[in-house]
Amino acid sequence: MPRDLLSNVVRTAKYNVVNFLPLNIINQFKKLANCYFLMITIMQTIPSISISQGKPVQGAPLTGVVIVSILKDAFEDFKRHQSDKGEN
Repeated sequence: MPRDLLSNVVRTAKYNVVNFLPLNIINQFKKLANCYFLMITIMQTIPSISISQGKPVQGAPLTGVVIVSILKDAFEDFKRHQSDKGEN
């Protein structure tokens, strides 16, 4: 039987060091607004339909929003890890 099933350890953290970035990026693009702006950014790279001559100008704001959200999630998950350590 796995050791985690026998232990009485509290875990409220969503991520660990290994899976933080991939899972968080997946969670970021589950948000409808982020998907919308990602699609706009992709469409802006097609010169024939873009009004920005093929430059993805929406890419920078989208990247900024996603990075700020990732940092916020990292801080919150770090606090969860600290709380878990204190509880256990």
